Amino acid sequence: MHCFTGSKEFSEKLLTLNSYFSASGIITFKNSIELQKTFSFIPIDRLLIETDSPFLAPEPNRGKKNEPSFVKFTAEKLAYLKKISFDNVMVKRLNAPHIAISDIMVVNPRNNTPVLSFKNRKPFS
Repeated sequence: MHCFTGSKEFSEKLLTLNSYFSASGIITFKNSIELQKTFSFIPIDRLLIETDSPFLAPEPNRGKKNEPSFVKFTAEKLAYLKKISFDNVMVKRLNAPHIAISDIMVVNPRNNTPVLSFKNRKPFS
């Protein structure tokens, strides 16, 4: 579900259909309490993180043009909501071989160095 902003009840129904849910910068907004509760409920293996660039920049960049480097703020908020480390969020997402990944580079937010890169990775069958 691209840029999911639905309720917990709706996510429960979608989970029965094996849906995935994409977290955008909206989950970092201070008034998105219900959405944050919903994302804390959704299993981590059903979550994706997106920029929705150039829109929906996460806090602390809300109101600015969104860019891929801001995804770390969404991932940090997701880690907080799931009560796991930021590194664990990234590892959980990268260990999803059934999802096609194309031209993705993961950057360590602590020092902005590349950690992992995929070029046109295809899903495993």
